[in-house]
Amino acid sequence: MQTTVKYTIIVIVSLLSTAIILSLVEGVLCAEDNSGSNSQGKDGQLQRLSDCEIIKQYQGLSSFAFNPRSVNREDSACLSLKMFKEMGFVRFFSIPEETLFRFILRAQRGYRDLPYHNWYHAFAVLHFSFAVLTNCRLIEKQHFT
Repeated sequence: MQTTVKYTIIVIVSLLSTAIILSLVEGVLCAEDNSGSNSQGKDGQLQRLSDCEIIKQYQGLSSFAFNPRSVNREDSACLSLKMFKEMGFVRFFSIPEETLFRFILRAQRGYRDLPYHNWYHAFAVLHFSFAVLTNCRLIEKQHFT
């Protein structure tokens, strides 16, 4: 019975992770590339990335009780980066933080302002996957690689 539960958790987390990746890729592919006309530009994005280091007011990010809907849009990009870093994806895949952050920002811009399937939904799904992977220690146990 315990093996079945573990397998079910692994399958669910794998499906959620796949959904997150597909959702982010869809957001990136649907986003208009305004990098040339963007008032923030590359320097603004780098400034936002450095500002991410000071996000400390969100406690209990790995808790299931954490409310991802309480996070403002700007901070959600930083917290997304933080979750990917804490799960070891940045290190394992050798992704430069700046590249991943630009990807997250582009995915965020790609989401339409819909009632449900919007950026906040993607962020909530990412958070839930992060909470499951962290609290069940699935990465440490090498159930999810």
